[in-house]
Amino acid sequence: MIDFKKTFQELTTDELYELLRVRSDVFVVEQNCVYQDMDGDDQQSIHLWLTVGEKVVALARVCPAGTHLEAVSIGRVITTERGKGYGKQIMLHAIDAAFTDQ
Repeated sequence: MIDFKKTFQELTTDELYELLRVRSDVFVVEQNCVYQDMDGDDQQSIHLWLTVGEKVVALARVCPAGTHLEAVSIGRVITTERGKGYGKQIMLHAIDAAFTDQ
């Protein structure tokens, strides 16, 4: 497993595309939740994701204080493979980033 942590500006176009694709697959298609995913907060956020092989298995973003909420916030949390502990791992990375990168 490989974990990544990048600002929006550090993301390659392929990485950005894959993160947005996974978010759409889970939030819009799987959960049948129609909403505006691209909300303008991604550009100021830290993006975290875990991969196994070439597949993104978990992701999250950390929004700085004053971006999405008054305080630092963690959102867009996804696991694509349930029951393997990836959700816990990505949340631990996100919590660490929320405290160290803000």
